[in-house]
Amino acid sequence: QDNIPKSAYRPILPNSANDESYVGQRNSLGQRYGKGAMNYSNGCRYVGQFLHDKRHGFGKCWYPNGCIYVGYWVNGKRDGLGKMLYLSGDIYEGEWMGDQRHGVGVYYCTDGVAEVCRYDRHDVVGEGVQFSPCRSMANRLVDGRCVSRMSLEKALGLCALMGIKSVPTRMPQF
Repeated sequence: QDNIPKSAYRPILPNSANDESYVGQRNSLGQRYGKGAMNYSNGCRYVGQFLHDKRHGFGKCWYPNGCIYVGYWVNGKRDGLGKMLYLSGDIYEGEWMGDQRHGVGVYYCTDGVAEVCRYDRHDVVGEGVQFSPCRSMANRLVDGRCVSRMSLEKALGLCALMGIKSVPTRMPQF
């Protein structure tokens, strides 16, 4: 049963120093466990699942710098599928591991460009595709750098090899 008040799910202003609070379920040891909402002293606000006092499972985190993450957590770190809205307005949607972009993902730029890439601990590695804002042109990326134009057919083929089945159309919503 979800005993968390609806007010806990609204983002709030950053906390003052040393102001931590938690509303939600606890296990028999008193640890945050199950569904909850936590204000951290560093200004972060998290609403989601906990396991043994750590963010674990699905949740949403508002960072004091204006970034927002929605997705999965393992042992207090972003891990699994998730999306991050950066202060610039850019959005990354894809795989995470150990708090870093890791695996396949799409990086949406505010100018409309979308890049389908493979990440290794936050670094872009191997071949990827950069789509123009109107998605009518594509560039081949190698290690995050544009090396040549490519046909949309080849771009879609490369995306399919990475598990992305269609052209990224628009920025994800938060």
